[in-house]
Order: sequence, then structure tokens, then C-alpha cells
Amino acid sequence: MFSLGGFVAVPVVIGAAMNGIPVIIFEPDLHPGLANRISRKFAQVMCTTFSKSTAFDRIFDGKMTHVGPIVREELKLGSRARGIGLCGFNEELPILLIMGGSQGAERINRIVKEALPKLLKSYQVVHICGIGKMDLSIGHYAGYRPFEYVREELADLMAMADIIVSRAGSNAIHECLLLRKPMLLIPHAIGGTLTGQTLNAEYFKDAGYAEVLYESDLTKETFLKAVDRTYSNQKSFVDAMKVSKMDGAVDKVLGFIEMAVNESING
Repeated sequence: MFSLGGFVAVPVVIGAAMNGIPVIIFEPDLHPGLANRISRKFAQVMCTTFSKSTAFDRIFDGKMTHVGPIVREELKLGSRARGIGLCGFNEELPILLIMGGSQGAERINRIVKEALPKLLKSYQVVHICGIGKMDLSIGHYAGYRPFEYVREELADLMAMADIIVSRAGSNAIHECLLLRKPMLLIPHAIGGTLTGQTLNAEYFKDAGYAEVLYESDLTKETFLKAVDRTYSNQKSFVDAMKVSKMDGAVDKVLGFIEMAVNESING
């Protein structure tokens, strides 16, 4: 049984362990979430995205091993030209991609609405708002292209972006890292993702990959300044990201799964 965490996984993990089925856990965030902290005692191994997560290894009985991030390799196939064509943008002007995660981000959406007239003086903006969260009161602006949700278009939108504004979920930020895209990260400030996203964002900031703006400090003015800082420093972010290593996570995880299966069959 392979688990990516989340509370729906906990009873399944426990049920698998009670029936002698090997359990492998994958932890995407730097700080292991509560579901995985509960599940780890029933698992053979916990694979981690962040190398620093293994600092918890003593607490977790030596079961943690760093494998790196699992990201969608198809994002590498994105085309800047296709993205610009889709949005009707100008090839010569900087492009800012704003996305708030799979559910969108209402607080970020409100700030974008307030900041948009000034943003468009310097950038073209593509904005993934979230399903049902597009603000129809925003009139048509040249250089602004909103989407509720994207699927296969995401690779092209990311390919054309000069900088990306995002929450700090592990999948999203590692996809930006894979594509060497400078990031302005605005981590969640409420709910169970508070610790995970904040620590993810701070790790990326310390590594030189991203600028961080905390939601408690988020205003139109701080947002505009943070976007400008990110764009001004984009070369240093890209240079830092070029030395990062992200290969091999899938093969490593599959290796643990195959080992567990063989031990179960032969055990």
C-alpha cells in the first residue's frame, strides 16, 4: 500500500498493516503532516521530498529516507509560443503567472484585483483563479488573461511565464523549480497547511529559489513591491535553481515498493 498522506489515508494504512500488507509513505512537505506522523508507525519506510525532513528520523524510528520530489515531467514539454498565443500576449513584455493552488486562493484573487491596474503597467498577467472564483466584475484589460482552471494548458502557461506567484504546496513549488521559474510564494496562513507551507516557502527562500510574502503582510502595496523584487532578482533565483538536483525520485520510490512486494511474497 502506497500512501501520500492525508486523513483519508490513515484508516487505509492501519487496515493494510493489520492485514500484513506492507506500507510505503511519501511525505511531500518539509514538516511531516499529522496524518503521516500517525501512519509512519505502521509503515516500512517514509520517503521524503526535502532532505531536511530526515532530521525527524530519530523521532520516526529510523524509517525516513530522502528521495526528492515527484513532479510531472510532461511540464517540460510546454511551449512559450503556444502560451503567448493562447493568451494573446505580446512577446516582448514580461509575463506574470498567478496561481493559488487547485482550489484557487480568494485572498490572493482579491489582492490581484486591487493591484491589477498598476501591475499591467509593467507586466502581462495570466491568472488561474480557481473553479467558480473568477471575478466577472473585473472588466476587460489588455494584457490580463484569467482562467478558472487549466489542465494541459498549464505546461504552456508555465513555459511562457517570467515569474510565478504561487502558494507554497510542495508539488507546485517543485514544479516551478523543475522549470527554473523564479517564484513569489504566499504560503497558506490558516488550517492544517499552515506549518507545512510556511516551512516549504522558507526553505525555498533560504535556498535562493524564491521570494516569500506572508499572508499576514499581504496588501496591495506589499504585493506589488514583492512582485517587482522577484522580477528584479530573477537571474539570481534561476542561477540558484540551476544547481539543484531533482532526478530519480520515482525510481527510488518504485524500488522501495518492489522490495516490499518481494519481501511480502517471499516472507
